[in-house]
Amino acid sequence: MMGCLALPLLVGAKGPRPETPAPRATGAAIIQENLVFLPGELTVRQGTRLSFPNRDGVFHSVYCASGSQTFDLGLHATGPGPTVVLTATGDLEVRCRVHRRMRATVHVTH
Repeated sequence: MMGCLALPLLVGAKGPRPETPAPRATGAAIIQENLVFLPGELTVRQGTRLSFPNRDGVFHSVYCASGSQTFDLGLHATGPGPTVVLTATGDLEVRCRVHRRMRATVHVTH
């Protein structure tokens, strides 16, 4: 008859750690309405997906040429509009090439 094999009990031992899921990108929006960006100033966290819905009956463009992250989302008609993921912290000045008085400031924090 074979004997039982005794396994040592490891007190306080931890098994493999489960992988921590990457934080989900949160979402925010700056609406284009009545030829202005609403809100005109917004604070979001790094990694936020920022959308630019167009509620005007005209074309707009969205771009940022200053700050910690530059982008040009091009010309777009009425509808959900383009999006950008904000990957760097800092202050961004968002503008419209079609309507030069349209401006918004986005503060991207950690």
